[in-house]
Amino acid sequence: MHDLAMEALEGAWRSLCVGMLAQGILKVEASSKLHKPGSKQKCNGDGGLDKELLKQKAEAKKWISGGVGIVTFEECCEAAGVDPERARERIAGWCRDRRRKPVYEQRGRSIA
Repeated sequence: MHDLAMEALEGAWRSLCVGMLAQGILKVEASSKLHKPGSKQKCNGDGGLDKELLKQKAEAKKWISGGVGIVTFEECCEAAGVDPERARERIAGWCRDRRRKPVYEQRGRSIA
């Protein structure tokens, strides 16, 4: 019975860590859309940049870059079986690529 409980606990930990990784990546990526021409997320109601989204991006970037948290980026990567340095490189590259591509390419659409 003890082994089954440990398996369940390890599975729950892995799921939590993968979810945290996904949320961190989404916060960094979503806020990269703030500066795209024509982005619907570009401004909030008063015409200024969405400060809360920028704050979340800064917190996520700090966490991903090795900032301390209750659960660290490195712990999440380890639980998910991912190399933290490679993950950081891929996240940064993905965000750079997304900022450069026109919207129709990001959604898998073609103008041809």
